[in-house]
Amino acid sequence: MQSKFSQVWQRLIVFLYRLTPLFISKWIVYLLKPKYVIAVVALVANDAGRLLVLHHTYGKNHRWRFPGGIKERHEHPFETAERELIEEANMVVKAKQLIGVAKSYATYDIAVYCELVETLPFKANAEVDDLQWILPDESEIKLPSEQMEIWKAYKEMN
Repeated sequence: MQSKFSQVWQRLIVFLYRLTPLFISKWIVYLLKPKYVIAVVALVANDAGRLLVLHHTYGKNHRWRFPGGIKERHEHPFETAERELIEEANMVVKAKQLIGVAKSYATYDIAVYCELVETLPFKANAEVDDLQWILPDESEIKLPSEQMEIWKAYKEMN
């Protein structure tokens, strides 16, 4: 239960907020509220029902991960997933469905299911040096915990 002082303080803030011009109140909220980096994680299944994981060249732990990356400003999560698959794995996909959101160490990850359209020859690059198709429950590859949450959400959908 809130104290009387806390309730009065809250009412005063709301009253002042209502009096403030919209552009100033938006600026104040922007400055005071925490900022989050949004990333997109793509789940791509092959004909055997296995999911694509990529071996990343950066980081110390959990180098095997589902493909994905940071969402660009004004980019839809589906566009991010499609762009990242071309960049990282040289695969053309069509993003189909939102799966869920998971909190990672430094990002909020939006999980997107993608349909494989075309597989072009894989070429190792600055970010990714290998790929595999796995079933996370049966694999020796240990995915980060937030990606295992995404895998569980995907399994529940199917």
